[in-house]
Amino acid sequence: MPTRRLRFLGLVLGWICAAPWAHAFLTFDDGKDKVFVSSTYAFGYDTNVFARAAKQGSITQNWSFEADYTRRAGIISVAASANVNFGAFAGLPGQDYADPGFTLDLTKGTGRTTGSVDLTLNKVNAPDPVANNRAIAWQYSGALALRYPINERFFLSNSLVSGGSAYANRILFTDLSTYSDAFNVNIVYDSKLDFSGGYTVDLDQTHDVTVLDHSVVLGANGALWSKITGSLVLGYTLNDTYYSHPHFPTGTFDAYDVQAKLDWRFAPWLSFSGSAARNLGISSTDVADDSITLGLFADMSIGKKLRLHTGVNYIPTRYLGRNSQGRRDYLFEYQASLQTALTTHINIGVSYLFSENYSNLSFSRFIRETVSADINAKY
Repeated sequence: MPTRRLRFLGLVLGWICAAPWAHAFLTFDDGKDKVFVSSTYAFGYDTNVFARAAKQGSITQNWSFEADYTRRAGIISVAASANVNFGAFAGLPGQDYADPGFTLDLTKGTGRTTGSVDLTLNKVNAPDPVANNRAIAWQYSGALALRYPINERFFLSNSLVSGGSAYANRILFTDLSTYSDAFNVNIVYDSKLDFSGGYTVDLDQTHDVTVLDHSVVLGANGALWSKITGSLVLGYTLNDTYYSHPHFPTGTFDAYDVQAKLDWRFAPWLSFSGSAARNLGISSTDVADDSITLGLFADMSIGKKLRLHTGVNYIPTRYLGRNSQGRRDYLFEYQASLQTALTTHINIGVSYLFSENYSNLSFSRFIRETVSADINAKY
């Protein structure tokens, strides 16, 4: 990114930081419509920009700007946002980027049938540990969620999601389309806990691979135990994988599944969160995969203004089918960030990320570290 553009972005961030303090950047129509703005600038170093065995490091600069609009009036509430992310790499020509993004949420919270419509469109530029290169893609999704009460304790819910990714580099990456439909019968156990049971169908499709899942699930959401909140879902899945190549046979298997996201408020100044999820899908390189994500994180308040966030992820992945080369990956990630508030609207912080991917294919083994300092302003 040219130096003059970075200077301009710095001036914009300074203008936001100097803006008058208010509950919203703009408010009109008697407070029914509000506009919030935020901006973040980060400066750091990345030891492995492409997440590959042959490292290429670079000094990095990132700047983002986002404007959010909300309207809380009438039957339908509206929330929309537009953002742009800029990135610059020293000594790596052709890697700088400017990526826009948009979201639109329409919510009906009154009446017998309630629900929401969510639309997203984002351009992303990030290292891909599967292809061992930077993935540049438009990601899009549309979601429809409905809730219909039967009586005070029972209600029906349906969640329909469709989306995908369209990549710029079609040699390394393959476009992906996804579809999911989940129907659940829900029971309100008390004011803090719901139970659910239902059926989910997932379809992932590329040019060469189609993955179809049918799942029966039982779950709980809310206050699960004393001081522990979140969601826990147990399921049984039937998976069918189809290949367009005539010499690649269809693969069929079944599996038990656990999806969990739990939060534990250990003390007023310390909380923990854990997650576990299994995903049967298609990788960015057009290979069916089976991955498990395990995460454990901690949030800690240090004094009155400092906040520490730290944790680990472990992601083992099996790549399936004849075109997988029998690949097995084991990705470990450690991250930590320290944030402090300069004012009500301005935060500064430092962050660190360490990731190591072990693979039985030598070209996919890598170690990557990033460190950065950032300043964020929100009004």
